Amino acid sequence: MMARCACCCRFRTDLDPGGFDGLILPGGHAPGMRQYLGSPVLSEQVGRFWRLNRPVGAICHGVLVLARTRDPATGRSVLASRRTTCLPKYMERSAYLATARISTFVIPNGPVYPP
Repeated sequence: MMARCACCCRFRTDLDPGGFDGLILPGGHAPGMRQYLGSPVLSEQVGRFWRLNRPVGAICHGVLVLARTRDPATGRSVLASRRTTCLPKYMERSAYLATARISTFVIPNGPVYPP
């Protein structure tokens, strides 16, 4: 549902959610993430898809898109009364620091493969 433009993030309003079997909401720390998370167009499209009761997957910051999408019938988040999983900030930070350290000390010498 997201179309990437060369200059900025733009979200298509002409898509029919009924034409899709499932929805994946990616996340991460890429450029344009702020626009992605705050897009009223994306939120509306996600809400339309959610009402179809089809599979929805959300990764990393993609869960925030779901959390911010409102069910018009209740006015609450579509995730209200649902269970989700998450990676706490301290775990994400630990993983970042571990990979930063590894790339600093291991990658310059090249990968090491077992014999």
